Amino acid sequence: MLEPHDDLRHDIGDDPEARESIAWNLVFPEHDVFGFGYFTRKANDESTRILGLFDPDGGITMEAASDQPLEGTDLDDFTVDGMHIAQPDRLSSMTVSFAGERLSLDYSFAAMHEAWSYAHHGDGCPSPVATNRFEQCGRIRGTLTIDGQEIPFDTTGHRDHSWGVRDYDAIIHWNWVSAQAGPDLSIR
Repeated sequence: MLEPHDDLRHDIGDDPEARESIAWNLVFPEHDVFGFGYFTRKANDESTRILGLFDPDGGITMEAASDQPLEGTDLDDFTVDGMHIAQPDRLSSMTVSFAGERLSLDYSFAAMHEAWSYAHHGDGCPSPVATNRFEQCGRIRGTLTIDGQEIPFDTTGHRDHSWGVRDYDAIIHWNWVSAQAGPDLSIR
């Protein structure tokens, strides 16, 4: 079982390929929008933050910044180049606020179930995907703004927190599914 400290910073060693990441999705089919948010921290503490949206024609609108300092003492409340992420109730909630040139996000995640840790599987976490990671479905609420157009949302979403070295060549063909159907049903 995961403990609240598992949603904080991990010792990822000094391997330059090591990462700690938090990712979340934004899926709004009624607006033809699929998006994602992503934060990652390297062993040297330089961080990247991304907010990206795909349009129906395959284009992408992205606000990204790489090799930025992480402002904050841990992952319960920190900022990377204007993107503020807080986890007021670790393993249960997360908020994100960001205002960029074309994209802005006011986002709140409330877990629908206990976080699922890959390390607790009978075979443990597969080494190519990280030292460990957890996945979690939840209810997401907030407002996404694209070029001044506001899209309020209150739906289901997903988040992931992972840490360690990934072997992307080994997992390039890995198939993974997460789905929600309302507030009471999810598969992962």
